[in-house]
Amino acid sequence: SDEARLSLDEALGRQNNSKYVEIRVSIPLLDRRSERNNVARATNDLHVAELRLAAEKRSLENEVRLASQRVENAGTQLTLAERQVEITRRTMRLQLARYESGAISSLEFLIDQSNTRSAEIALIDAQVEMLEAGEEWRRAIGERSLIATGGGSSGNGAQR
Repeated sequence: SDEARLSLDEALGRQNNSKYVEIRVSIPLLDRRSERNNVARATNDLHVAELRLAAEKRSLENEVRLASQRVENAGTQLTLAERQVEITRRTMRLQLARYESGAISSLEFLIDQSNTRSAEIALIDAQVEMLEAGEEWRRAIGERSLIATGGGSSGNGAQR
């Protein structure tokens, strides 16, 4: 720059008769240590981010698998509860005929009636579990909730 040129002109002016001209240039060497450190940090951050991504992916896969198992279990429970209600209702019809004929006491009849009500309650519980498992499944796979969209077929029919 200007300062370097003035210094060079001055040095040459003083050494007109001299055979040698001594010029010193001072150039600072860049310290690459901080750049290498920043690259190493960025590499480490990338590695940590990749590990976190892999952990999140495993977590999501596990969540989907568990939701799928819950739907499967809820379906099995619902089927069993429906069969149980069917059996207890048949038993109730038979016991009613036996009670009316005097073949069983009112206590036995009330116990069978209680069993029928318990089976119906278990069926309702199984239906609720199936609905909850279905909602969990939809959430796990990223679909919108049927509850949030207003329900099943009635909401879809109005949109078409």
